Amino acid sequence: MSESFDGTVDIQNASDAVTIVLDGDTGQVAVGGNGAIGRIAVSNGGGQDLIEIGATNGAIVVRHGLADGTFPEVLTFTRHDAALTVGADGRAGGIHVLDGAGADVFSVDGAGARLHLGGTGNEGDLAVHDADDRKVFHVDGQRAVVTIGAPGREGDLRIRDVDDRMVFRVDAGSAAVDIGAAGNEGDLTIRDAEARAVFHVDGQGAAVNIGAAGNGGDLTIVDADGRTGFQVNGPRADVTIGSLDGGRAGALTIFDDTGAFGGAFRVDGNRAAVTIGAQNPARGGSLSMFSDDGGIGFSAGGNGAVDIGTLGATGNLTVYAGSGRDTIRMHGDDAAIGVGTTFHGGHVRVFDQGDDLGIHIEGDGHTIRLFNAKGHVGIELNGVTGDIKVPGADCAEDFAVAGAEHLEPGTVLVIEDADVLSESRVPYDRRVAGVVSGAGRFRPGLVLDTQADTAGRRPVALVGKVFCKAVADDDGIAVGDLLTTSGIPGHAMKAVDPARSFGAVIGKALAPLPSGRGLVPILVSLQ
Repeated sequence: MSESFDGTVDIQNASDAVTIVLDGDTGQVAVGGNGAIGRIAVSNGGGQDLIEIGATNGAIVVRHGLADGTFPEVLTFTRHDAALTVGADGRAGGIHVLDGAGADVFSVDGAGARLHLGGTGNEGDLAVHDADDRKVFHVDGQRAVVTIGAPGREGDLRIRDVDDRMVFRVDAGSAAVDIGAAGNEGDLTIRDAEARAVFHVDGQGAAVNIGAAGNGGDLTIVDADGRTGFQVNGPRADVTIGSLDGGRAGALTIFDDTGAFGGAFRVDGNRAAVTIGAQNPARGGSLSMFSDDGGIGFSAGGNGAVDIGTLGATGNLTVYAGSGRDTIRMHGDDAAIGVGTTFHGGHVRVFDQGDDLGIHIEGDGHTIRLFNAKGHVGIELNGVTGDIKVPGADCAEDFAVAGAEHLEPGTVLVIEDADVLSESRVPYDRRVAGVVSGAGRFRPGLVLDTQADTAGRRPVALVGKVFCKAVADDDGIAVGDLLTTSGIPGHAMKAVDPARSFGAVIGKALAPLPSGRGLVPILVSLQ
């Protein structure tokens, strides 16, 4: 039969010292004191202490019986190190905290090595404050956000490998992410839903790979207006710079070590231009393409030179028409240029510095035309007919002429010695050689033996039409009259003495000169 007591019940030891006090008023139990160390134990039916609270080590211990008959400590709380240990070998520990609605909002799962914060209808938060009470680490379950750092205290995330090398670091102060360390290169891999490595940054190979077999990669950079400014498209194997929908021209600029204005290499989409080299500071550009054996097969330099081919690699240049036919061909081995092809007659046009046509080679017409300064055909060579057409009237040859600087075109000349001609002065002179070409409207069509560097030479008409100085003081000249030398220096006259005319005739008059002196067109025919 139980007994009831009011107030306080003291329990004494053998020495009459109170070691246990039961206080009914406060509902408290005091164990120990008066030289005795307090201890509270709750045992099972077999005498095994399952719960123990001891003052000796300041610990609370909870034990659990296992199938092997042992009773390991599954929960201990020690005051000397302010530590709480839950679980034991063979018995995983756990801590659960419930909210006012009975939901498990905080749990530590030893078996799964998990910490769980929050529950349905009550999101979790984990906040860590520094000594200045700034929230420097915050895991926000509601927004699914992890924040490291606070105003005045930038955040860092560091992960070290087994050799204590910092192999992963997110540094907010410098806005940098470092992966890898000396002796442990970094890698960043992102996989798709089928576990394919579709994005891989390989620190060892210094390579970035985007895409995988069955999942082509893309790299897209968008401007502030949402336009795609840069795109690398793996499936199409192309790089696009600039906006495809217009409004943003693309450009690729590469600078040299001087930071040249405008870049040493620039591809300008707006101007559809490629620029190699720079002006300020001056940096000559060049473009080189190598042959299979490593030699430079094509080179274009900023000095205005283009080289095609090299030792062991013949240079060739081919230009195609819209029909796909090769209409222009340059062959280094043959030292040949081919212009034109089937159904595409070739043309070569050469212009002077005034942009006027100077030479025209026409494949279809088999002709070569040389134009004068007035744009008229000066010489035409026709391969079909074999003709050479010139606007000049006579065939002349350069001779050394005595007193050449004083003799005007149309002057009759005679042979003075083997190498020199001179002005005629004697009637019916059988040494007659011809007429200085170029008088009147006639110009020489062909000049032989020209020596540009030799002074004192004049072109002398030997065949063809030429204007000749003539005198008709005694006998008028009619069309068809034979002409010979006269006593007037450099003038021809009508030949009226057949006997003396033999070997002294210059030619025939093509126009009359009834009297006096003047220029008469003649047909040169020495006889």
